[in-house]
Amino acid sequence: MIWLGRILTACLVASSLLASASDARSRCTRTLAAGADVQTALNHARAGQTICLSTGVYRGDVEIQVGGSRRHPLTLTSAPGARATIAGIVWIAANDVTVSDLHIDGHGRGQNAVQFTAARTRLLGNDVTNDHSDDSCVILGDHSYGRADDPIISHNRIHDCGVPSSNFDHGIYDSYSVGARITDNVISANSTYGVQIYPDAQGTVVSRNIIVRNGKGIVFGGDNGTTSNSNRVQDNLIAYPRVGYNLESYWPQRPGGGNVAIGNCLWGRGGGPGLDPGLTGVTLRGNRVGKPRLSVSFALLADPGCRAIAARLRRAHPGP
Repeated sequence: MIWLGRILTACLVASSLLASASDARSRCTRTLAAGADVQTALNHARAGQTICLSTGVYRGDVEIQVGGSRRHPLTLTSAPGARATIAGIVWIAANDVTVSDLHIDGHGRGQNAVQFTAARTRLLGNDVTNDHSDDSCVILGDHSYGRADDPIISHNRIHDCGVPSSNFDHGIYDSYSVGARITDNVISANSTYGVQIYPDAQGTVVSRNIIVRNGKGIVFGGDNGTTSNSNRVQDNLIAYPRVGYNLESYWPQRPGGGNVAIGNCLWGRGGGPGLDPGLTGVTLRGNRVGKPRLSVSFALLADPGCRAIAARLRRAHPGP
């Protein structure tokens, strides 16, 4: 019941933040015309303000160095009724920042499309890609630039990231974080892992996501004396990996502890759960095998337990 309580808390927090982001859109502090200088507007923003972007394309990388506060985050979002595109990377380097309801295209920038190196940052309701030209879609933390503390990645579509021949580019690269919440996203068609929890992720929750048609599903791992610990993967649909397994691990020194995968619906390349035969450092409990039909409804699943998971996912989002 403790695990269930934590999952429900994470989902309630994500839902509350989506409502807050929607409220922020209706209270634009400043609205920029298409093609305006987003960086300059952010440099002059203050805690509690909402920078809204009109429909159109805003070219150039965005580095958010001015943040908000716990009670008054800084928000970058599309204007009401609009859907803006940032053609560049977004680096959230300040605390208490929300980025929502944008299309973020990191094509050709040579970096991860969205980067988190601060505390209490949120990525909500966005479409993130780099059209298979560069690195990962989203990276949480970096040992050279800073840890991501309590980031929330929720209700996004994260897709088509990474050079196809690479083994290092992912949908979400959970690299150096504490308390990350990755919930209710559609993570699809990325070059390597849908979610990589490696090498120093602590206390991440990955829940109610649709993780399909990536090179591989999810990996737990560590390296260079660090391990990822106390991470929980629960109530996800993880299916159709193109070249690897749905659940993998990588521990060149010692395995991490407290990692669990619970109640997921799994379908491997040739059927079955798609588990790495060498999977270690992860406790498995209550996972089901079921072949999903990748439609909007996710109606057909082979196993009754998977049908229950599909019903929860259908309520959360329409699927890919």
